[in-house]
Parts: sequence; C-alpha cells; structure tokens
Amino acid sequence: MNARPGWMLAIGAITAISALSVWQWRTADKRVLDTAAAFGLPPLQLPADVVPDRSRVELGRKLFFDRRLSFNGTMSCAMCHVPEEGFTSNASRTAVGIEGKSLRRNAPSLLNVAWQSALFHDGREFSLSTQVWMPLLHPDEMANPWK
Repeated sequence: MNARPGWMLAIGAITAISALSVWQWRTADKRVLDTAAAFGLPPLQLPADVVPDRSRVELGRKLFFDRRLSFNGTMSCAMCHVPEEGFTSNASRTAVGIEGKSLRRNAPSLLNVAWQSALFHDGREFSLSTQVWMPLLHPDEMANPWK
C-alpha cells in the first residue's frame, strides 16, 4: 500500500495537537497555553512552525480518531489512548494493536505529554515530532509500511 495523500499533513497535525495537549481542543486558542500555569506547569515552548490556531487543532482532533491512519483502516490513535480513560487504556493490561495483536505494554497516558522530556516507557524518544512515527510504523500497532 502506498503512502496516503496528505501523510505529512497528518503527521504535522497529530504532532501539533499533541503539543497543545490534545485533551484541550475545545478552547483551541492562546488561552490553552496560558492556562498551563494554573495547573503548576511551566510555560509551553512550541516549535516555531507550530501555530496554535483553531483549524489546526480541529484537524488534529479529527486525525486522532481517524482509522484511515492505520495500514488496514481499522486503528486510530484514540483506540489505545482513550480520551474517557485518561488518554490511556484501562480496559486491559496491555494495549491491543492491529488485527488484535497484543502489545508488550499498555499505552501511556497522553495527558500533559507536551511537557514530557522523554517519551515512551523506556524514554527512548525526546521529540513529539519524531515520536509520532513510531506507532504509525510499528508492525503490531498501526502497521504502515516505512519503505
């Protein structure tokens, strides 16, 4: 299967929404960034190319729930990072990937992920921009071909 049109836009949008703390999409404007201090969080430093505007956040929200981002069109980010369960999966000990494959670990919560300095359970990634590729390309998660 070839890469879908707009693949890079999808990656950019998912990264943008993660950087804005995906769970705050209802107030997608500068106020989202200003409220961080109220929760004891330091100011969020966004990359220069990330503009916190309503349309970009709405696109990211739609893509977060879009199953077409997986190889066979059955998985979305929200299936493992369930909003109603704190953006993780509380229903099982480990996450379930494409075609029902059992994964080694549960999906970590995405709450406040924009402030994390190391990502994944083992801290192997430091950038949301590159982290977003891992689940999309992992053969047991969303299984998109990388070549």
